Amino acid sequence: MEKNLRHLVWVNTSPFDGLDISTWLFTTKELRKLGWMVTLIAPDEPGTHEKLGVEYTGIRMPDIYLIRQLIFHNRVKHFINKLDQRPDVVMFHEFSVPSFFFSKIARMITGRKSPVYVQDIRSLPMQPENIAGVKDRVRSFYFYLENKLANLGAVDGRITITRPMAEALNIPPDRFWGTWSSGVQPEMFDRSAGNRDWSDVGRQVKLIYIGSMSDGRNLALFARAVIEANRQGMNFHITFVGGGTEMNDLLRLEKDSGGCIRVQPPVPHDTIQDWLTPAHIGILPFPDELKFRVSSPIKLFEYAAAGLAILATRITCHTNVIGDGKYVVWAEESTLDSLVYSLKNAWENRMHLQEMGKLARLESTHWTWTESALNLANALDLGMRKNGS
Repeated sequence: MEKNLRHLVWVNTSPFDGLDISTWLFTTKELRKLGWMVTLIAPDEPGTHEKLGVEYTGIRMPDIYLIRQLIFHNRVKHFINKLDQRPDVVMFHEFSVPSFFFSKIARMITGRKSPVYVQDIRSLPMQPENIAGVKDRVRSFYFYLENKLANLGAVDGRITITRPMAEALNIPPDRFWGTWSSGVQPEMFDRSAGNRDWSDVGRQVKLIYIGSMSDGRNLALFARAVIEANRQGMNFHITFVGGGTEMNDLLRLEKDSGGCIRVQPPVPHDTIQDWLTPAHIGILPFPDELKFRVSSPIKLFEYAAAGLAILATRITCHTNVIGDGKYVVWAEESTLDSLVYSLKNAWENRMHLQEMGKLARLESTHWTWTESALNLANALDLGMRKNGS
C-alpha cells in the first residue's frame, strides 16, 4: 500500500465464522477499492488469514470469561503500535470502548491529532428481557453503560447502521458521523437466482429463513403458522438455517410437523446461495420492537439478490427498504393469525412468485456493499475533518 492512503484499523471482537461475515469482509474489500488502507482485525490464530477473498489479521483471544476482552485488546493495541504506517482511524464496536478510551487519553496527552477513535454500532441487545439470563443482563447493562460513556466523549465519533439507531441511542449531533446500512453483492447470488426451479410452485411453496435463531424473532411462531396453514389445505415447506436459543423450540416443532419443517445448523457463508436456491420465498417475521425497527437486516438483501419473493412483517426496517415494492407479501402483525393470513396470500398468489423474485433481484442492485462502503468512507472523512485530521 502507498504511504499516502488513509489508514483504517478496524477491530472486531467476534470471529469471522457467522452468517453475517460479509458485513466486515465485503465492506473492507470495497473500502480498499475506494483507496483506503484497511487493517481488519478479528479473534483468530495470530497471522494473516483470508475468507471470501479478503485478507484480515488474526489476534488470539483467550477463552476466559470477563477478562478475555482485556487481554485481547491489550494484544490489539500492541499490534497497532508496531504497524509501519500509523492509522488515521481506529474503528471498533461496543466491547472495545473502554480500551480505546484510554488510548484516546494517551493521544490527547501527547498532543497528537491521530488516530481518531470511532465506534460503529450495528445492533441493540437482542435477548428479550423476560427470558434473559445473567450473561444477557450483564451484556445489556454494559451496552447501555458504554453508550452513555461514548456519548459523553469516550470516543471521538460514532457511526450507526441506521439513523433511527442513532436516535434511539441519543447520540449527540457533534459525535454522530453518519450511517452505513447492510448490503449485498448481487453477483454472489447469481447461481441461486439462475438455477431456481419454479415448476413445482403450484403444488408446494418452499420457504426459507437464514440467520440468527435467537429468541424474540418469531421463528417458532412462524413455524406454527406454517403448520396451521397446511392444516387449512395449503402446502408449505420451510427450512430454518442458523443457530441460537430458539433452535430447541424449532426442533421440537420439526418433530411434530409431518415433514413440513426442517431445521439446519449454521452453514458457511459461501454456501448460503445453495440453501436459497430450492426456496421460493425468504421470510422475515420479526416483531415490531425497537431493536428490530432500528436495524438493517442483511438477510433481506440476500433474499432479494437470490431472486426470492419476500414475506415480511410490516415494520420500519423492512418498509424503509422495500417501500411499495411488488415483490413482498406483508404480514400486518407478528401474531399467529396475521402470519397465517400472509401465508394464505402467498399461497393464492403462488403463480406470481417467480415474477416477484425477478423484481426483488432487480432491486437488489441498489443495495450493494459498494454503496455501503462509500457511505462509511464519507462518514469517516467527515469525522476526521471534524477532528482536524
